[in-house]
Amino acid sequence: MGYGIIVWGNSPVSREVFQLQKKIIRIMRGSTSRTSCKPLFRTLEILTMSSEYVLSLMSLFVDNLDYFTFNFSICEIQTRRRVQLY
Repeated sequence: MGYGIIVWGNSPVSREVFQLQKKIIRIMRGSTSRTSCKPLFRTLEILTMSSEYVLSLMSLFVDNLDYFTFNFSICEIQTRRRVQLY
């Protein structure tokens, strides 16, 4: 599921993948189709598809900080938005 998630994680297909992920989690735990998956994800310590997508994006961002420009490097004034991306 994590392969290429940065590219396709925000596409309409991701909803289908999430539905399949929930179905698999229920099968793994022997739960019914009406059981909430939120506690199941927690007990199995598995990230949801959307959480995996956000984690992948943040990892990409942190690993490539040199490619981004922040406001404090453009403007000398100390504002609240100095650490935001330019």
